[in-house]
Amino acid sequence: MQAHRLANTVTDHVAVGDRFDTGALLRSVAFPNRAFTVLLSQGSARLVEIGPDHRPREHALDLPDDHAMMLEKTATDGQADTPRADGATGDRIERERYARAVEVLVRPIVPDDVPVILAAATDLVPAYRAVNTHPLLLEDGISAHPESLDDETLSAAVREILDAQHARELAEWREHLGTQQAEGLGSSDLAEVARAATAAAVAELLFDMDDTTEGHIDEFGTITPAPDAGAATYALVDEIAARVLRTGGRVRAVRREDLVGDAPVAATFRFPLGA
Repeated sequence: MQAHRLANTVTDHVAVGDRFDTGALLRSVAFPNRAFTVLLSQGSARLVEIGPDHRPREHALDLPDDHAMMLEKTATDGQADTPRADGATGDRIERERYARAVEVLVRPIVPDDVPVILAAATDLVPAYRAVNTHPLLLEDGISAHPESLDDETLSAAVREILDAQHARELAEWREHLGTQQAEGLGSSDLAEVARAATAAAVAELLFDMDDTTEGHIDEFGTITPAPDAGAATYALVDEIAARVLRTGGRVRAVRREDLVGDAPVAATFRFPLGA
């Protein structure tokens, strides 16, 4: 027996048939629920990974021995002191130097497709953002001082930020769907999406992970609903998702409220149906 922890809450569902109902499971890959958090304060820098099925995991940063001294002003006017820029501009330069020493170590560890969240002392936030080169450093950060964050508090803060980010992505996708529909390249009609999935026309499908309406879809994509679930029927949205995956489309399982109107599916097309 193998057990896997899902990052999402799913509804109870029992099905008997000739295939697996995978809709709820696809939710686990709809959004990664994974992020790296850079915790940065004067004299302290940490990189912590938050994942869907494990506790916060810290990645060691091999910082230079003098890293903590980069933000310290010289105490004397001796000629032996290392020259340092003075004033507000000088402070900014030193903070960015301090942040860059961390960023160059973070960058090789974090994959390009995994978000980075910043939890930094107030004066170091603009410094790190100025030197960052990771494409997915999120605009939302954690405002609490990094040294005050235990594992539980950090995990909760990261998941709240990721949820907000996912909501923005879905809102942008729905707006994109509206544009595609106007050009005949999208639909939220179940029957039309089934035909498109069968014809390998679906570029991206979003479907209600909790929808269990059963029936049949033939080789042309025509739906025949079933009055009752049985061993010879299957979940329609699951079958549509499977056909999209088999033809190279992207599939994301979402909640019904994330879709358009009361439809259980929404899809963008590679080409118009009938083209």
